[in-house]
Amino acid sequence: MNVKSLIPSIIIPLLLIINCAQIKNDDIIGRWIPVLDSTKIIKYSLVTIKITKQPIFTFYKDGTFAFENIPDALLIGPYDDMKNTISGGGKWSIGEYQGNDVVYLKNIINKKNNMLYSTETYINIQKSLFNNRIILFFWIYEAGSEQYSLLKRNNINTYYCKNQVCFCI
Repeated sequence: MNVKSLIPSIIIPLLLIINCAQIKNDDIIGRWIPVLDSTKIIKYSLVTIKITKQPIFTFYKDGTFAFENIPDALLIGPYDDMKNTISGGGKWSIGEYQGNDVVYLKNIINKKNNMLYSTETYINIQKSLFNNRIILFFWIYEAGSEQYSLLKRNNINTYYCKNQVCFCI
């Protein structure tokens, strides 16, 4: 028996098990900002949303979250009257949707007018198999279309800022 031929059959499954570990709250808790190549303009049929201020999601240990300058169409849905960025908060939890890990967002409140949206939505979670980097993202139109992606901000990331809008590199 050739030992070298056994290495791939042992190592590859081990790597998959290690890297496919379940997403934990600590993976999500913290501040998230858009990746550098996330679009600054979101278009839905007749609606165009320009993102002019730094979008931020912050997830807290107590199961609440806050957001600033997030396109309402991403959180509420791609309706014709959704053409602004909003700030507010709500409750979050990790879950699964159609076999994929997601962050559920519930009880979303618009800070400007204290409006409670009855919509429950989610942010998709993508975990790299190679470096365990986690990306949170919204599908802009529908599953499989363009993504609006966020990375967790920490001290080792570099940021590009232009006109008071910063994006993670």
